[in-house]
Amino acid sequence: AESYDGNCSSSPSSENVNGENASINSENGLNYHQRRLRLSVTPDHHHHHSVPKSADKVRKRTYRIGMNLFNKKPEKGIHFLCQCGFVEEEPHAVAKFLISRKGLSKQMIGDYLGNLQNEFNMEVLEYFAQEIDLAGLQVDMALRKFQSYFRMPGEAQKIERLMEAFASRFIMCNPDQTKNFKNPETIFLLAFAIIMLNTDL
Repeated sequence: AESYDGNCSSSPSSENVNGENASINSENGLNYHQRRLRLSVTPDHHHHHSVPKSADKVRKRTYRIGMNLFNKKPEKGIHFLCQCGFVEEEPHAVAKFLISRKGLSKQMIGDYLGNLQNEFNMEVLEYFAQEIDLAGLQVDMALRKFQSYFRMPGEAQKIERLMEAFASRFIMCNPDQTKNFKNPETIFLLAFAIIMLNTDL
């Protein structure tokens, strides 16, 4: 099973160290060195042909660890993926990652976007909403599309925050449709009511 220890790099095993200490003065020693180097995650400029495959394998494994971590603890998962260079640590980049990457739990995406305690998450939500085109849709259909990218969290406060983002995006995408409403907040109230009434979207 894969585990997460908070570090993105691995230390060479004793086998790798022994391999690197093997004599390179003989042909057998050189072959032994090359075999052990394939197991190492530490780059070696003298054997660049074998390292990329090993490094790529390690990077893919590290990426899977980050994805699995997100699906359990989304904040830690995003932090891990950013620290390892898979995602730029900027709200717009994280938003695109959440909306486009397969394999992420929609429930965890909803929890992450609805986190009112973290300013960074709230900024991600704004960019996340901007990635979704709601132009030309009625409110219920637009809400269905908006919700298709995540699962709505259970807490009313989180739902309220998500519906605020939805309403802002809907108004931006449908200026002609929303100008008929006396109060733009009507969109938010309508969307929030639909969710709270548990209407099947």
